[in-house]
Amino acid sequence: MDAILEKGKRAALMSLDPRYRDSNKEHVVSIADDDTRLILLYAVHEMDAPRPVFDFIDDLNEYPKMAVSVISVSGGGEVWPNTGCRVNVIRMLEEKGHEVFHE
Repeated sequence: MDAILEKGKRAALMSLDPRYRDSNKEHVVSIADDDTRLILLYAVHEMDAPRPVFDFIDDLNEYPKMAVSVISVSGGGEVWPNTGCRVNVIRMLEEKGHEVFHE
């Protein structure tokens, strides 16, 4: 995040924990502009994104449309089961009108 801030951009860390969803919305809405981007970073769980990622995406209806980078992390590396976990995440984001510009 420091690299983003050093470039003069605004940034906010958001938790996928449902207890913090209201504060997440406040962060995104307060920094939203024509160049709002979301970096969705998560660990691979059993060859899929963890449930909180899908719950977070379900709640994106109330956020501005964003360009999204989807990054999944796994100790197994860039192999099909680990990269395949992005397919449903990307589909859900695009169905909500967000543009996935990087995976």
